[in-house]
Amino acid sequence: WRRMTGLADLIIETGDLRLGVVGREQKDVILNTIPYLSAADAKLLRSTLLKNMGLSESNPKQLTSEFKISAWRPLKTGLGTMAKMFVLLTSLFVIGVILIKVFALGNMSVSVLSLSLIGFLVFPPFVFLIHIIRDFFFIQSMSYATTRDLFIFGRGIFTILESTTPYSKIQNVFVDEDIFDKLFGRWDVHFSTIGRSSQELLHIDGLKRGAADRLTSFLM
Repeated sequence: WRRMTGLADLIIETGDLRLGVVGREQKDVILNTIPYLSAADAKLLRSTLLKNMGLSESNPKQLTSEFKISAWRPLKTGLGTMAKMFVLLTSLFVIGVILIKVFALGNMSVSVLSLSLIGFLVFPPFVFLIHIIRDFFFIQSMSYATTRDLFIFGRGIFTILESTTPYSKIQNVFVDEDIFDKLFGRWDVHFSTIGRSSQELLHIDGLKRGAADRLTSFLM
């Protein structure tokens, strides 16, 4: 919705969280969020803040092609999503069978089996296809660049995130490989600052091992 109206939020992460009220719930909220700026003003204010911090945005060098995301990533993440769908459908099937047995609903067993079979045949392949298409465009949207002081990371199809991280604030760099990464010989690189959101957002998924090692060494 912000993109449609030309608006953007600026988040300045310092790691400072306070308990605040969001609707009727109490949650940890980031105090230093400036919402509903025009996109141009948000970028201008970000540049001004970085300049006042003594950080340079000038002469950015693109790193996207140097540390390239694997073309196998959509298949890898699609398989992971399909596996979760199988687990969900299996769980629903087991619950349905238990309910039939407990309440002696013998006449519903055929319906449950039929619906389960249709679900197993239709939903996982459909989710797999949608996820591959989505992930293909998501990879195209990813970009990362470096300046003397900053790592600049952008991504997103519908909601676009542009993260600007000072190297001096990075506290942790690591790689990991889940079971689906192992199938395709790919690795993920994570790095974070004290800010909570960076632990989830600063994540480059689907690199070959050599590229992951080079990126980790580069960040360090």
